[in-house]
Amino acid sequence: MISPKNEVSRKPVDETKLSKPNAFSIDEIVILTANGSNINITNQWFALELCEDLFSTSISGTLMVEDSHNFLRHGPIIGQEQIRISFMTPGVGSERITKFFRIYKVGQRDLKENGKVQTYKLHFISNETVMNSQDKCNYALEEKTVEEMITTIFSKHFPDSNIEIKAGTKNTHTFVLPNRNPFSCINWLTKRAISSDNVNDCSFVFYQDLDGFKFDTVVNMLKRSPKQKYDYTLQNLRNEISTFRNVHESFTTPDKMYFENTSDKLNEIQNGMYSSSIFLHDLTTKTYTAKTYDYFEHFNALFEGENENPILAQTEQEKSNERPQTMINYYPKSSGSVGSPTLDGINENAFDSHNNDIYEQWVLFRESLEQQIQTHKIILTIPGDSRRRVGEMVHFTFPSPQPQRNIDLESFDNYVSGKYLITSIKHYMTRLDYKTNLELSRNFFPTQLPTKAE
Repeated sequence: MISPKNEVSRKPVDETKLSKPNAFSIDEIVILTANGSNINITNQWFALELCEDLFSTSISGTLMVEDSHNFLRHGPIIGQEQIRISFMTPGVGSERITKFFRIYKVGQRDLKENGKVQTYKLHFISNETVMNSQDKCNYALEEKTVEEMITTIFSKHFPDSNIEIKAGTKNTHTFVLPNRNPFSCINWLTKRAISSDNVNDCSFVFYQDLDGFKFDTVVNMLKRSPKQKYDYTLQNLRNEISTFRNVHESFTTPDKMYFENTSDKLNEIQNGMYSSSIFLHDLTTKTYTAKTYDYFEHFNALFEGENENPILAQTEQEKSNERPQTMINYYPKSSGSVGSPTLDGINENAFDSHNNDIYEQWVLFRESLEQQIQTHKIILTIPGDSRRRVGEMVHFTFPSPQPQRNIDLESFDNYVSGKYLITSIKHYMTRLDYKTNLELSRNFFPTQLPTKAE
């Protein structure tokens, strides 16, 4: 057992009470070396960052350490160690999180002027990611839905891990997987998945959060109820609005916010977000098929009966949704890609149809949705909260930055306030502080855009 000589004693944290907005309880940060010794740096100076992303297959992070014991030598730490992290947010109903990661890199190493202390950054990632890089898929999956294929691949290559399937898929297929790693094959299949509940929903994502691996659609997430409400307060209004805020009020009031992405209509039009077309050339029958995309038709099909509104105004002058020549996609296909095809077989075989019609079923929908979710994005810095997960909905209230005396409904910006999807989370911890950055995105407005009356 390797332990530092000069440990700093800390007062135990009451796990049933939130004593301050950025309070947290960290049990341990332990590095498990290849020779079996453990390095406990919980009481050392450290800076920990944990990252989740809705569009990433792995949780990653870094650990900056100030080391006066040369753990790099005595461990040794060379980039093939395990790290165990256990922490929670007290007083808010958070469960304790204990995760194992694989250290893969030692970087940013500096020596202090006194020659006795060094700092370095340890980069770590999910253990499954290391396993994924060492394995390949080179087999066929026959007559299965995409969700069944993904479950099969995951259980075959990661038998000690679990995946939560949160949305079903339509149609069965047969694919011969290329000689690529499992995550790459799963992501390839994910792009081709069509929801069994709504054929217009092709927004599947495969990702990992602190609870595990999940397979779901972005549209399903956007329709769920918010898990938390955040009220942002402009600096010049803090004293007028409230002369006292308790700990829990501060906990739901972001310290900072900024707009990371705002709508760029020219770029969105040019990239076919509102209207596009696809032409497919069948190599077997030598025929062309075509399909066009209309943003408003697709939006209404996805959010029928919901209170969400498009991010594009319906104007008679522009009609960006009726310009399919803006973005033209070309794809080859082959009706007789398996076996010896006949014309009758091509017309009747459901297996071939599902395999070869797959492009026109999803590609235009998905390409638009991938752009839509990036159009409105904000970043909130909140007191550390280990309960939050990517894929959750939150409600955000943003005051209108204009002269005002009282808070009323007109004082809030109704094109910024509303429901958002958490697409990325970054947890920042030191021995004394804990902050969380939330990346919030959405592809709708809570209020309908005004248009010129007829």
